[in-house]
Amino acid sequence: MLIGIDASRANMTQKTGTEWYSYFLIEEFKKIDLDNRFVLYSKNQLEGELGNTPSNFENKILSWPLGFFWTQIRLCWEVFFYPPEVFFIPAHTIPIFTRARTVMTVHDVGFKVYPELYKWYDILYHRFSIWWASRFADQIIVPSEFTKTELIKYYRTDSKKITVIPHGASLPPPGGGEVARKGGEIEPFLLYIGRLEKKKNILNIIKAFNIILNHYPDFKLVLAGRRGNEMEKINELIESLRLREKIEVLDYILEEKKVNLYKKASTFVFPTLYEGFGMPILEAQSYGCPVVTSNRGANAEVAGESAVLVDPDKPDEIAKGIERALVGERGGFIEKGFENVKKYSWRQSAEKTLNVLLKK
Repeated sequence: MLIGIDASRANMTQKTGTEWYSYFLIEEFKKIDLDNRFVLYSKNQLEGELGNTPSNFENKILSWPLGFFWTQIRLCWEVFFYPPEVFFIPAHTIPIFTRARTVMTVHDVGFKVYPELYKWYDILYHRFSIWWASRFADQIIVPSEFTKTELIKYYRTDSKKITVIPHGASLPPPGGGEVARKGGEIEPFLLYIGRLEKKKNILNIIKAFNIILNHYPDFKLVLAGRRGNEMEKINELIESLRLREKIEVLDYILEEKKVNLYKKASTFVFPTLYEGFGMPILEAQSYGCPVVTSNRGANAEVAGESAVLVDPDKPDEIAKGIERALVGERGGFIEKGFENVKKYSWRQSAEKTLNVLLKK
């Protein structure tokens, strides 16, 4: 069978959740399927390990002079006139016209819940894209039961065409998390990694940290991620609480730096308001870092009893949860985290995805 995959997201230099999802699935496909043929469509030559392809893989570069509409014009043209037998889109934007059987992944519908985080034209594009996929994609993959419920709720998508396939942990440490954790010394700081925007609940994280300082005055807070729409409010809150020397705000960080932070952080704080899956939860747990996260949506689904679950709307409850992770039940949550991570792997995710692509 000829399987076409949109590899454009996987080839991006600064990867976040969707890009890592695309990258790790493709890398696993290379290892587990040597029988079928794969065509990886991209705007540019695939780089690094992604470009190291076995004999049954082909990288088809679809050049396009414009910085936009690559999917709906250039990629659309390719898969319409030269269709693979099945076409897989790891992100929620499918070409309007295709003659191939189409499988797409919808990671979340956050733009419906938090439209203020998106530009008006992005909202229109996302809404149309998901509506179109709900009606015309042959199969839709989602990373959680929560996202499946949201897709049915907002788009009345036929549940029979939705398959739940959880992600893996994007940073599986060599030798295991226990080995990585023992290799370094834990430092007195709380860590958050993710986009700095409203749905990530950064303001309440800062308020909870301010409460924690009453009992742990030597602690610091590290916020790492791309700037979102709340940076002005974040800076204002930091200034008003006089926490400038206590909070370090980093931009997008490379993987080596991210791993180092996970290894050294006392606790990973991730009480976000909305996630389609929440890969950082597993990333932190894989390095033995106890996690404090939300008691709702995909966060609670992915973490289960392996993390401290808190009401993300209540800074005082977040602070109490952090204290539990720091001292009260720290060892228990570290061990539960290691066990939880074992339930998620990119190999398993790729195998289940291939079954959908091959209609098994």
